[in-house]
Amino acid sequence: RALFPHDTRRLQEVSRQILVQHGRQGAVDDSLETEWRGIVGQMLSGEGCVFRIRIVPRDAEELIVQRDDEKFQRLNGFSNTLFYRSFQNVVSYEIAGSGEAPWLGLLSFHYTTPGNYEPIIALTTRYRLWTLLIFAVVTTCYIFIVRRLILPTRRVVSRIDAVASSSPRVMPRPTSLLEKAYNDLARDAILLRLGQSVRNLTTENPTYDRAAILAHVPKLLVELLDYRAVVAFELSANESGSLSASSSIEATDGNGSEDYKGYCLDHVLTPDGIPGLVDAGRLVHGECVVCDITLEADRPHLTCLAVFLSPDTRRATPDTRQWHMETVDLLADQLRETLAAFDLHRRFIRRERSRANINLARNLGHDLTNIIATSRLDIRTVRKVLDKAGAGQAEDTGHRRLLRDAMGGLLNSTRLLQEVVNIYRSFSYINRPRFETVAINNVLDEIIDVFALSLPARTVVRRSFADGIPDCSIEPRLIKLALFNLLTNAIDAVKQNVDPERPEGVITVSTSKETGTDQVCISVRDNGTGILGADGTIASQPEIDNVFRYGVSTKTEDGGEGLGLSWVWTIVEEFHDGKVQARNHPDGGAEFLLFIGSRGVGCGEENEGF
Repeated sequence: RALFPHDTRRLQEVSRQILVQHGRQGAVDDSLETEWRGIVGQMLSGEGCVFRIRIVPRDAEELIVQRDDEKFQRLNGFSNTLFYRSFQNVVSYEIAGSGEAPWLGLLSFHYTTPGNYEPIIALTTRYRLWTLLIFAVVTTCYIFIVRRLILPTRRVVSRIDAVASSSPRVMPRPTSLLEKAYNDLARDAILLRLGQSVRNLTTENPTYDRAAILAHVPKLLVELLDYRAVVAFELSANESGSLSASSSIEATDGNGSEDYKGYCLDHVLTPDGIPGLVDAGRLVHGECVVCDITLEADRPHLTCLAVFLSPDTRRATPDTRQWHMETVDLLADQLRETLAAFDLHRRFIRRERSRANINLARNLGHDLTNIIATSRLDIRTVRKVLDKAGAGQAEDTGHRRLLRDAMGGLLNSTRLLQEVVNIYRSFSYINRPRFETVAINNVLDEIIDVFALSLPARTVVRRSFADGIPDCSIEPRLIKLALFNLLTNAIDAVKQNVDPERPEGVITVSTSKETGTDQVCISVRDNGTGILGADGTIASQPEIDNVFRYGVSTKTEDGGEGLGLSWVWTIVEEFHDGKVQARNHPDGGAEFLLFIGSRGVGCGEENEGF
C-alpha cells in the first residue's frame, strides 16, 4: 500500500465485466472500455509507481492496455536506482467468473521504483557505497597482481632466459619482492663470475702481478654490473706522510665523456676525504661510491675502487639505493678475498720454485766444496815445496817471491769462493732455520770483509755502525744471504753510473736503533743511478714497492730475473717478522732498509721454515 495507495475494487469489477463480455461476444462495449480507461488514467496520473495496467484474458496475450512511459522514465532516477534505470516488475490479480466458473483472466499492474521514497533511497545509497568499495578493492587487487606478480614474473623470466647467452644483469629499480630476490641471486652470480674471471687471468698469465690483475677489474665491473664508470686508484704516501693518488686505471660504458678521475680527485679523494675512507672503508659522493680494497699487508699504501652508479639509481627508492651500497661493500670484500688468494697463490708458486732452488744450491755447494778443498790442498802442497826447495839458490829468490804472491792471491780467491758457496748453501737453512742471538754489527763485518775481496776498481764499502745496538735473535746465514744480494745489486748499480763527476763507487752499510721500538735498522745505500722504472726514468714509490715481488726486476734482460730481492723480502719479513723498504735516496742512489726486531722470533730455536 505504501508503493500503490489506490482502491482497485471498482477497477477489478469493470475488468471482470469486460472479460465476461469478451468471453461471450468476442468484443467489448465502448462504454465499458471508456470507464476502465478513465479509472486507469486516474491511477497512472496520481501517486504511486504504477506506469502500466492491462487486462490479459485467459486465451489471449492482452486485451486492453494503458501506459505512461514518461512516468516510467521520470521515476527511474539516479537517487533510487543502483545500476540501470530500467527497473520494473508486475503484480497481477486473478479475475474469476460467476459461481463455479474458472478464472477469466488477469488484471496486471506494472510498477517501477517509487520516487522520493526514503527507505529505497537510503538502501540505494548504501549499496552504491558498497559497490564502489568492492570495485576499488577488486581494481586494487588486479593492479597489485599485475604490477607485483605478473609483470615482475615476465621481467624476471626474460632476464633468466637472457642469461643463457650473456652474464646476469641486475634490475636498476626493482619494484617487487620477486625482482629483489632475482637481484640478490644475480649479484651473487656476478661476484662469483668476477672472482672466476680474475682466477682465469692468473692461470692464463702466470707472470701477471697484482697491478696487472687490478688493471682488468674496472672493465670487468662495467661489463658485469652496468656501472657508468669504474676507476681503480693507488694511493701512496709522499714525503710529508699524506696520501695521494699515484696511479689510476679507468673503464667507462662509453656513453659519456666525463672526467671521472678528475671528479674523484676533486670531490672524494681529497686530503680531507682520504682519512674518512681509511676509517669507514667507503665514501659516497652523489652517484660516486669509493671503497677501500687494500689488504692489511699493503698499508699504509691504499688501493681503492671508485664506482659510478648508473643514472637509473638517481630515482631509486632508499631501499634500492641501500642495496647498491651493499653491493659495493660485497664487491670490495670479493676483491680483497680474490687479491689475498692471488697473493697466496703467488707465494705458493714462489715457495715451490724456492724448493727447487734450495736443492740446486745444496747440491751445487756440496760439489763446489769438494772442488775447493782439493784445490786448497794442491795449493798448500805447492807452497810447501817452494818453501823447502833451493834455499841457497839466490837467483830463484825473485821467482819464489812472485810464486808466493800468486799463491797468496789464489788462496784469497779460494777463500772468497768458499764464502760465496757458504752463502748460497744458506738456502738449506730455509727448511729448518736455527736462530741465534748475535751482535748484528759483527754479522755485517763478516759479510763485508768477504765481499770486499771481490770489489771492482774504484769501488769501496763504507761502514757506519751505531753504538749500543742490541743483540738480535736471527738466522745469521739467511741474513748474510739477504745482505749478499743487496750488496751485489749495489755493485751493479754503481757500475751503471758512468757520471764522470763521480769520483768512485761508494756503498754504505749502516745500522741504527729505531726510537720507541725494539727494531734495528740495517741500511744498504749506493751512489748509483737509483731505482729506475720500465721506461728508464726514476721509478715512483709504488713501482719501487713492487721490486720485492717474485719475477719483478728493474735490470735489463741479461741482468737478472728478480730472484734476489724476492728472497730478501722472504728472509726478512717471513722468517724474521721484520720489514723491508726501498727508496730512491734524496741525495741520489738507491737505499734498502731492513727492520729486524732485537727480540727476534726465536732465540736458539729450530723453526719449521717452508
